Amino acid sequence: MEKNKDIINIGIITIFLVIGFLLFRNNFYFPLSDIGREFFIPSEMAEGKVLYKDIFNIYPPFGYFINAITVKIFGNFINTFQTIGLILSFCILSAVYKIAKIYTTPLIALLTSIFIIFSCTFYPSISNWLTPYSYSILYALAAVMWAIYFLIKYNDTDKNRYLYYSSVLYGLSLSCKYEYIFFGFIIAIVLFYKKQNIYTFFKTVLFILFFPLISFIILLIQKVSLNDFIQAYNYALLLSKSSSVKFFYWFSGLTLSFNSVLRLIYSFFHPQFVSFFYSIVIWSIIILTFVNKSDLKYLILHISAVLLSYKVLGGISFEIYGTYFFPFLFINLIAFLYCKKVSCKFLTIILIILILSYSSFVFRNKNFTEIETVKGVIKTNPQFKEPVTDMLDFISKMDKSDKILVLPEGVFLNYLTDTKTDNYLFYLIPPNVEIFGTEYVINRIKNGNYKYIAVSNVIYPWYNQTSFTNSWGGNIIKFIQSAYHLKLITGENYRFYIYEIN
Repeated sequence: MEKNKDIINIGIITIFLVIGFLLFRNNFYFPLSDIGREFFIPSEMAEGKVLYKDIFNIYPPFGYFINAITVKIFGNFINTFQTIGLILSFCILSAVYKIAKIYTTPLIALLTSIFIIFSCTFYPSISNWLTPYSYSILYALAAVMWAIYFLIKYNDTDKNRYLYYSSVLYGLSLSCKYEYIFFGFIIAIVLFYKKQNIYTFFKTVLFILFFPLISFIILLIQKVSLNDFIQAYNYALLLSKSSSVKFFYWFSGLTLSFNSVLRLIYSFFHPQFVSFFYSIVIWSIIILTFVNKSDLKYLILHISAVLLSYKVLGGISFEIYGTYFFPFLFINLIAFLYCKKVSCKFLTIILIILILSYSSFVFRNKNFTEIETVKGVIKTNPQFKEPVTDMLDFISKMDKSDKILVLPEGVFLNYLTDTKTDNYLFYLIPPNVEIFGTEYVINRIKNGNYKYIAVSNVIYPWYNQTSFTNSWGGNIIKFIQSAYHLKLITGENYRFYIYEIN
């Protein structure tokens, strides 16, 4: 009977996902952003290019491997990528349901999952789950959610196979993104609490290393050299020390600082209910971490919620990363309320209210306009239609042999038109200019044989910068203007300045 109920409830979750997919799958909330990288890198890999060797990337490789294989098999189209997002969303939400059901009831677990669908999967920002700023973080989130589930199962049953399932999935998460690295501490706590022997400990470590080793072997087969690995590591190290990145975290309130305290206070008086709700969840979780210490089942959930959400404890924002950490926090809060004998009926009413408020918020943000491309239809904010359409028209009329570099983050336009760009400069945000150095960027442009270079006037306040032209790209623009002449300006509010080589 319970199994049938689970099948029905997961079926309902699937229906919500499919309906949302049909309504929102083509939405690109900010086409001149990180999302271009997520389409471009797997496309280049599918054509034989190699991460770290031919393509700039500082993140773990496994998610890119999967996406490259997928587009190679099913076609390099927008719908292929968005179907990946749909499948990963299902994997995450089915884990949400299974975990929430352990601590509450099937009905509350279902409603919790539906709420997360509206608050995360289809949230109108680049942190949605269909066309996210990073597909790798979705792979990592799906893996670590199921890792939590199996670790709880191990705690309940003492069957080592669940411990090993959890360990393999944790390793898979690390092979895709580093965000959930602290889950290793939770596994260690459980092993210590269970007084496991040294053999089980080493076996657990080997299972954790399975996917990282597979990733490493694949890269070795692709002839990635030691120097390539060292260079990628150095880039990652420099990025972590970048002043632009530090400002980004401060500006976004992601780090615990005076700014995050101000954002917290502001959110209590903000007219949007959602902002108020975020603050309640964050600070409730910090307090709840110290509750039910004697019960390992609750301790696993409490510690997971905090350790895996460290990146947003300074202030959760669904515009920036929040959707990839909120599920841990929210499940924990629901589990806490339920174990404190908050009535099932009351919780159900609250969850329904939350679902209605979030779903209405999502549906209100549907004033999008369509743009036809060779890769499929995209929907975007009307303010982007003219500049993006003009650029696509311009690129489509270029000779196929010509190359165009679209700065600073215009690589999505290259993807949509199947035109080549630079495999290191395709993502020239302020931190990347810091780690490359201006001279390196200019030398790559000199050697890139670009007939055209297009520069957008997008403002980057989250990096404490104005536009590429007027701030972090100033010296690069001076070189471009010396070697190229201005051919065309497109758009009004959002503009592209198109330069042609002299």
